[in-house]
Amino acid sequence: MPVTLANRLQTRSERNDGTIMNRDYVVIKTGEGLDTEYDVENGDKYEISGSHSLYDIEDMLEQAFIDGAGMTPEESTTAHKVVPEEEEKAPFSEPPVQSASEDDEDFITEEAVRAMNMVQLLNLMLEEKMSVPPKIKDEKALAEYVISQMTPA
Repeated sequence: MPVTLANRLQTRSERNDGTIMNRDYVVIKTGEGLDTEYDVENGDKYEISGSHSLYDIEDMLEQAFIDGAGMTPEESTTAHKVVPEEEEKAPFSEPPVQSASEDDEDFITEEAVRAMNMVQLLNLMLEEKMSVPPKIKDEKALAEYVISQMTPA
């Protein structure tokens, strides 16, 4: 909304008991581009009947996030939090690491990956420099993706 239009509606609100909700307005636009001007004409005052409530935008956004990402905002906040190195190991248990032999590098078993929670999986992906694929809906799907990325070709 252009500032000039917002100012005009604010002026109308001040003249109409602090609200613009009790009447209809017609917004008039003239000109184009940088020469555009707006004006407001107010209609007759009317009483608002019934109960009207405002939408809780935060609840709407949270629900949209849950529907789209498949996890709660709290899970997302925890999952994407970058933890300083000295605190990195404290909140989460390390995944079990097994060695095939003393000559081989340590490796994480598929069972260990499948047993990880979302945060552990995301931390493992960060360590392994993997990108997070879109449309992963749960821990099981993410674990399968991680396993597929870590399996030698």
